[in-house]
Amino acid sequence: MPKAVIWACERIMRNFLWTGDPASKKLITKAWHKLCCPKDEGGLGLTRLENINRALLLKLVWRITSHKDHWASFLKAKFQSRIGNWISYYKQSSIWGGLKWAIQGMEKNFGWIVGDGNDISLLHDAWCSTEPIADLISNNGSSFDHLARVSDIIFNGQWSIPSTIADNFRLANINISTIPPPLLGEDIRVWKLRCCATDKRLQGRGINIASRCSLCLKNIEDDTHLFWICPFAANIWTWIHELFGFQWTPYVQNFETVTAHATTRSAAIHDLWAAAISNVLTEIWHHRNSCVFNNIPASSRRVKSKILANFFECSILMKMILHNRVEDLMIFKNLQINPRPAKPTRVLQCFWSLPDLDQLKIGCDGCSRGNLGPSGAGVILRDHTGNTIGAMSAGLRICTNFVAELLNIIFGLEWASDRGW
Repeated sequence: MPKAVIWACERIMRNFLWTGDPASKKLITKAWHKLCCPKDEGGLGLTRLENINRALLLKLVWRITSHKDHWASFLKAKFQSRIGNWISYYKQSSIWGGLKWAIQGMEKNFGWIVGDGNDISLLHDAWCSTEPIADLISNNGSSFDHLARVSDIIFNGQWSIPSTIADNFRLANINISTIPPPLLGEDIRVWKLRCCATDKRLQGRGINIASRCSLCLKNIEDDTHLFWICPFAANIWTWIHELFGFQWTPYVQNFETVTAHATTRSAAIHDLWAAAISNVLTEIWHHRNSCVFNNIPASSRRVKSKILANFFECSILMKMILHNRVEDLMIFKNLQINPRPAKPTRVLQCFWSLPDLDQLKIGCDGCSRGNLGPSGAGVILRDHTGNTIGAMSAGLRICTNFVAELLNIIFGLEWASDRGW
């Protein structure tokens, strides 16, 4: 929204507030920006249109950068260069000024989860570190192709990094072995970690405030204390661990160690535990904001009730099957949600028989690591005595399990036919 329109709308609102007539003026009794303050600060609790406009601009930039709709693609083509950077020169547009302001505040906090790598710039996006590679090396990536994508260094679902690019990774102090493997789906734009506006982080941005945790009212407030060490947060974590039958160890916990608790459990428990971690972190932050901005006293009971309510919504969307074990059933009972029935195990007998005289039997199998994922196929031929006549294996690149099985049958028949078997 243009500033002139905002000023005109606020003038109408101000006139109506003081005179009851949008067209009539009156001597200002109190400054408009003071009226837009919260009621407990002497204002009327009104929201300035300028702040609403800024919030909408930030949301618009996020949708442009993370969506693939036609309108988003059009705006990116209009305001981005060929390498994917936002333009820095003037362009006649009624919306570019506002978008430029929002981009400057958001771009440094963007990150990526690598799928197939087609949407991620190898040089100019933050996908393997907190900053783009171009900002981390002194030569500004001159040995790179500025149009290169991350997909250029992915082969068969694994990293395949040429030596010239690997040298630049070392110059940027990026350990290639620590980069997670690509997920082989769509690339996902995400908001970086450690962006919550805690007191400690606000102090680091130059805001002069006294830091005190609003939940325990004792220590300074930073990420580690607020989400992990604070007695209030530790109480929530201990409670949620007890519901799942896991062990909570104070002062040595972080996101990685907490997520590892469910690695050996069923898929349903694994999904529930991931939802539990997300719910706890989210509700701690929301409750902290209520304490800071609404002067609501900290209440662990209120947080726990919200977390249990969230579990009910998660259970409706859950698709995974649990193991038919007492431990899994107890977790569902503790969370007050209905478990999905486990599929009964069926034992089927299979018999392999030798082929008839003067015949060959083709044994073939195809599979993928993940569905979709890197796939392969193997074929073996045996005669009527069980002796191996020939064998063959091949890579199938990226496909599903079903497609891998079909391709393997076709390859086996073609291979046997070419050799006259």
